[in-house]
Amino acid sequence: MGEQASRIVAEDVDVGGVDAEMIRRAEAAVAALGDNFMQWIAADVETAWRALGEAKAPATAVSGLATLYTTAHNIKGYSGTFGYGLATDIAASLCLLLKRTEGGGEAALEAAASHLKGLDLIVQHDIAGSGGDSGQALLAKLEAGVARILDED
Repeated sequence: MGEQASRIVAEDVDVGGVDAEMIRRAEAAVAALGDNFMQWIAADVETAWRALGEAKAPATAVSGLATLYTTAHNIKGYSGTFGYGLATDIAASLCLLLKRTEGGGEAALEAAASHLKGLDLIVQHDIAGSGGDSGQALLAKLEAGVARILDED
């Protein structure tokens, strides 16, 4: 498209009042939120560990599993936004496990603990992105464990 056509299209297209300055401010706000990411995920992983403990006790199993799933879902949702793809993938695998098994069974709870250990590593070592070869090997091992459990159901 020629320069004149690009200018005409840009002038004629209404993008709902969103301009470059508004986009720049939104990106800056997200970047500022990212400064708190490690605190958020650390707190959420701690919550998930407590919820897993509750999930193992008959009297609190239902609420523990619900909290564990919700916390994992939250981690899955926000981690990618801040560049922590491995955390997103581990949390997604944990969500799948919990959803498909309804959290039931010793094997599922042990696998959930393994996922939380992986998230602990991300927090302890501030592992951003995919985690490299080691991170991908960890993810593959966690996903294989989930697949085995789901195949048994």
